[in-house]
Amino acid sequence: MKYEVYTEIEVSFDFNIFNFISFGKKGKILKRVAFSKTEREEVHNLAFGDVDEDDEMDDYAVTDNGDRNKVLATIATIVEAYTKRFPSAMDIFQGEYGRKNPVVSNGGEYTSGGVVNFV
Repeated sequence: MKYEVYTEIEVSFDFNIFNFISFGKKGKILKRVAFSKTEREEVHNLAFGDVDEDDEMDDYAVTDNGDRNKVLATIATIVEAYTKRFPSAMDIFQGEYGRKNPVVSNGGEYTSGGVVNFV
């Protein structure tokens, strides 16, 4: 992979939640990638965000910790591991217009609903 990745990743027993720490100009920030099933058995949703003091994920947080590429490369590594574990799963990534979108949208397609989908 072109970019460095965070290698210390905590994985839940069911392989659906992945936590890692972002190290950057704003210090240590706990990040989470969470997969969940949808109404269609083969389609899984991916959510990503910062973890707050109540262990809740905030997927609207923009922390600007200076390690964007390393965080995105880590997410890609997690997606790769998840799809190897669940090869029949189709993962859906969806971003909204806003501060995060220029980065998120580079690999996706805009839909008429104003979201970016990666499949």
